[in-house]
Amino acid sequence: MSLRIDNRLSQAYVLKGSTEIAFERNFNEAEKSLNRALELNPNNAEAYNWKSQISLMHGRFGEAATIVSKAIQFDPTSIYLNEHLVRISFYSGEYNRAIIQAEELLEFEKNNLVPLAFSALSYAHLRLFKQSLENIEKALKCRRGPEIVFMKAYILALNNDRIQAEDIISNVLKSFPENQIDPTDLAYVYSASGDIEKAFEMLERAYEINSTNLCILKVEKRCENLRRDPRFEAFLTKIGLS
Repeated sequence: MSLRIDNRLSQAYVLKGSTEIAFERNFNEAEKSLNRALELNPNNAEAYNWKSQISLMHGRFGEAATIVSKAIQFDPTSIYLNEHLVRISFYSGEYNRAIIQAEELLEFEKNNLVPLAFSALSYAHLRLFKQSLENIEKALKCRRGPEIVFMKAYILALNNDRIQAEDIISNVLKSFPENQIDPTDLAYVYSASGDIEKAFEMLERAYEINSTNLCILKVEKRCENLRRDPRFEAFLTKIGLS
């Protein structure tokens, strides 16, 4: 009985820690919660995963990979944990590695949205736009949500096809309710298009609605054009990621 109670308490601390990360961006308290979860259950893969997320969000890529590898030891068949390795490779700029990891996952599940999306973004950052667009179209067949449609717009903008990117923005804004659109996804497209003012406007809107996407902003590769602007570092400070 005591073991079952400890497992339940461990999961409760994981939930607390994940909330402190995603909605409060209180990373110090989240770390304490997740450490407590692991004290109660040292085999809690989910707790290791969230600790890895914190490391990733702060740009500690090697540490993030090491921690999630521990999680995979306890849950080796987890698709989600292996998807996280793809994210780490992408956000660290290891685009070729991200593509290889994504392709390995797609061998098991060819319609897996995450590896399709991140391989598309990785190809785009390698300037291999044909492969990038092929993968994002496959991702869109899995889920035609606004965030994936905006990924296509981002890829097009990165390839200097700003007219088509703007058309996609217009269509999405007409087709989806406002509460289904995360302003950060728009910020990425505007960043790639070179419309820096609109990009910052979208980031401020994301802050107003407390978008969970802001957690990854420090390492977000789709914001590279914003990093030269001093407002970006000031914004990171405001959201607790400086």
